Amino acid sequence: MCGIIGYTGSRSALPLLFEGIESLQHRGYDSGGVGLQTDSSLTLIRALGKPENLSSKLEERGHWNPQSPAMRSRCGIGHTRWATHGEPSVVNAHPHASRDGHYAVVHNGTIDNLEAIRKQLLTWLPGLELFSETDTELLAHMVMYFVDKEHDLIRAVQLTGCLIEGANAFAVISSRNPGCIAAFRRGSPLLFAKLEHGYLLASDQAAILPHSSSYSWLEDGDVLFLSPDEDPRVLDADDYDVVRESINIEESMRQSSRGDHPHFMLAEIMGQPVTIQRTIEGRIQDGGKPLIRLGGMIDIREWVGHDLSEILLTGCGTSWFAAQVGKRWLNQLGFRAEAPLASELFRSFQGVDRGTLVIPFSQSGETHDTNQAVKWVKERDAKVWSICNVVGSALTRMSNAGMYLRVGQETGVASTKAFTSQVVAATLTGLALVQEREPDRLHTPEIKAVIQAILDLPRQIQNVLDQAAKIREVAESIASSTGAYFLGTGYSLCAAREGALKLKEISYIHAEAYPVAEMKHGPIALIDENMPVIFVAVDEGGPKEWAQSLGSNISEVRARKGQIIVIAEEDSELAGTILSEGSGQVLYTPKTVGVLTPVLSAVVMQLLAYYAAAELGREIDQPRNLAKVVTVA
Repeated sequence: MCGIIGYTGSRSALPLLFEGIESLQHRGYDSGGVGLQTDSSLTLIRALGKPENLSSKLEERGHWNPQSPAMRSRCGIGHTRWATHGEPSVVNAHPHASRDGHYAVVHNGTIDNLEAIRKQLLTWLPGLELFSETDTELLAHMVMYFVDKEHDLIRAVQLTGCLIEGANAFAVISSRNPGCIAAFRRGSPLLFAKLEHGYLLASDQAAILPHSSSYSWLEDGDVLFLSPDEDPRVLDADDYDVVRESINIEESMRQSSRGDHPHFMLAEIMGQPVTIQRTIEGRIQDGGKPLIRLGGMIDIREWVGHDLSEILLTGCGTSWFAAQVGKRWLNQLGFRAEAPLASELFRSFQGVDRGTLVIPFSQSGETHDTNQAVKWVKERDAKVWSICNVVGSALTRMSNAGMYLRVGQETGVASTKAFTSQVVAATLTGLALVQEREPDRLHTPEIKAVIQAILDLPRQIQNVLDQAAKIREVAESIASSTGAYFLGTGYSLCAAREGALKLKEISYIHAEAYPVAEMKHGPIALIDENMPVIFVAVDEGGPKEWAQSLGSNISEVRARKGQIIVIAEEDSELAGTILSEGSGQVLYTPKTVGVLTPVLSAVVMQLLAYYAAAELGREIDQPRNLAKVVTVA
């Protein structure tokens, strides 16, 4: 969750560290800080809240003065925090220093064996006083202890990393090792890049993008040692010196601008016609006979044709809702598929074996619960096809094959463009699996209609975005509510769940999603004039009874004076009936095939959530308590 940045080289470290902290805010923004090697000592500056607070403190103390020791420093570390151990406060902010003041640490993750480490450390260092509530502070004291036992810095960091349990990454500077940074990684991302003037260390591509066209990932158990005058040294988990592969950064990942929009989230919503086009591009060839071209499928083609027996789609949060869409789609295509939450997969599917295909969905590729699920299924010989946005991330490196979303960097913490492209990627994956097992089926009218619908999506999304003014009016009418229901069925239920999550994430309005028929089995107790109910009423070609049931539920909400909002396809008879019967507002989406309806419905609900949050003056790009990348258990 937290963001780590480090620099050593020939330039002033402080501006580079601060820029990195700003670019890593999506990983946490409870507090921030920097640690600098200044002369023969360390200077630590920490502040509560967002980077501007840290900048103000740096200004107050004269550190931004070009002649100050801080600006003359050529090596340092920085951090932006998402609180795990200890409340957000200056005392708990990183970096944390060792008892003797010679070592400073920034850390991402949680130490699972915290109490055992604390007891051991107090045995090693009698009388040690701990000043913070964090687990991170212990790391600084442990590094100090091992150096005092005549280990060098890289070995001290390695020994510390080997003793702690859980998903962790941390970086250390020392006043006794000028110009040097040592870092450890297990289960939590850490990467480094060579620059013309030194080296940059970070927990996320976002901090590397402005400075380098390539980077290298650390693997689990790696220890890294950076010095401005030497090549990076990496020791792997078996204590061998290794060279980690350099990965080129895709050009699309560089594009992270809000343009004229007030928030990144709105820019990313409005950019979805382009991002969907990127996801599709080159993956559909239609010369009279459609062909799905997913390069990764080549790696598992033979296995898909002969051994595939079951498919599990998984993820967390928004990615899980995309997985649920994919599960329904694969069922529709005739595959045996389920969509468990990543954190629950190992509890629910003990029968995973070499005939299982697992499809994890992740924007970052670093989500702890998802990656743990993938490790578990890999141990049981399952094949993994990942749907992910970040090239070279931990998830993609663990996978047998997969496809990238290509949506570019998603800066808004609440995911938008990644979700819609995940749905499209799931649709393409299903078509590719059909192509490998029943190639002639790809040429049927049913499948051809889906392929054409995919190609039509960018234009149709723009159609929805053109209705932003109307959607804003509706959103402002629900902004004063304390709760909301989102109701749907089939694919629309998946969309409803994503809509409820978006509203609660950024507006803080409590929202729940239910199947339409479940409303009268309890939730109806809360419906009154202050409760908006959003019906995702997209006709998926189901039985006539579905529309009748939906109409009945709408009537029940109206009878209790609930606010009715319906998302329906153009020319919907149901929408016409709602308007003719009295109160209610209807928002329209273009007609498409069932599996793609969540894409268009989601765009409507993204705008609903955004404009409701804007009306309430919320911190939209960085909502409270959330982080973009969830790397802790």
